[in-house]
Amino acid sequence: MPVAKWTAHHIKKWSARAVEDQDKIMIPADGSTPYHEWFVEFVDGPKDMVAFSTSADLEMVKQNIYYEDLIKGNILQHLKINKMKSGAFRSYMKDQGKLGGQNKVPHLSNDRKIADQLNKYIDK
Repeated sequence: MPVAKWTAHHIKKWSARAVEDQDKIMIPADGSTPYHEWFVEFVDGPKDMVAFSTSADLEMVKQNIYYEDLIKGNILQHLKINKMKSGAFRSYMKDQGKLGGQNKVPHLSNDRKIADQLNKYIDK
């Protein structure tokens, strides 16, 4: 199952609804272990984000037999999920001058440009 489709499936499985999501790989500049990072803006989020993240991580193992080996071998850290503020992706697109029309936030990309800009919209 493609990552974007799988992310939506996992969110629905938890009876949560998301407005938008973004999946990135994080390779820390300090040389620490990289990890997958999700940015999710929920309409109705899971009540327990830790359990949701743990469940998503376990589901990733089911989807990719090598994922668990990468974690056990300290090649990757566990998945990190960022719960975004309400309206985060809309605000991001507005800030980029791309609100409306056929413009959409990419679900995946090969760099961290979008992810780094989304950090200011995380619901802390």
